[in-house]
Amino acid sequence: MIAAAIAVLLAALAIGWLWNTARTSRNQDDVVAIVTDDAGAEWQAAVDLEHISKRNPGYEGSRLTIVLRNSRGQEIETPDTYFEVNGAPLAYVVGQGNYYDRHPYYRLREDAKFVFAADATYELAIRRKKDLALPFARIRTPAPMLPANFRVPVRQPSNRDLVIQWADLRQQAEMLIYRTHTLLDAQGNQTIEAGGPYADDAIRQLIGPDEQVLREGRYAIPARYFAASAAGRVSALTIEINAKNSGQFLHPVLKRSMITARRKIVFHVEVMEAQER
Repeated sequence: MIAAAIAVLLAALAIGWLWNTARTSRNQDDVVAIVTDDAGAEWQAAVDLEHISKRNPGYEGSRLTIVLRNSRGQEIETPDTYFEVNGAPLAYVVGQGNYYDRHPYYRLREDAKFVFAADATYELAIRRKKDLALPFARIRTPAPMLPANFRVPVRQPSNRDLVIQWADLRQQAEMLIYRTHTLLDAQGNQTIEAGGPYADDAIRQLIGPDEQVLREGRYAIPARYFAASAAGRVSALTIEINAKNSGQFLHPVLKRSMITARRKIVFHVEVMEAQER
């Protein structure tokens, strides 16, 4: 009897381990959503945890958002459902869009002063009304990565290559580079058009340790990237360094649910015309 009970227990543990390990991708380059519905799942969940550092202007902060959707991908309001991260309750917010649009989500409370540490595990819990909190998800933040790991100029002449250097990276990351253009019209009015991560001319480059890439390295942006065009003069450059981990849901969720922890560092570089040197 005892041996049979132990065998059943071990089998259940093995099934649970296989279920959990199959739920999210461990590929750092592409966080893949849950591909099948869990039994008893009510929502599609999108969990995004991020710690960000910016230069020019300086900024340091953490954020966590949870958005719940139905099986059709529509955001749903759940005011009687509560979430916590490592025991700290999240705020439930319903944002207003155009006309009657409503966008419910959960986020860190403004007075929480919560800062996500590097290479640390965070536990998310869910609670219905006055019920006890139950495990919802678990995620580990990316390895330590600081602005000090990078050498990026504050100002850059438009007729020279810009060299970015990094050292002591413990995890692979993506470097994303995009431009801001300034255009003067015939009347001398200035128009600034900021680029973005999805611009056609954005540069993406993997950096950091793997089988081919070292913990230390450099990347040169050629001077031709700063050349003026019909869009105007290249007046600024934004360089984002993004590392991410996928997490693990511990509560039933619908397919296409995603959980991600990100570490982002943003550098802004002023691009000077050649005669401004």
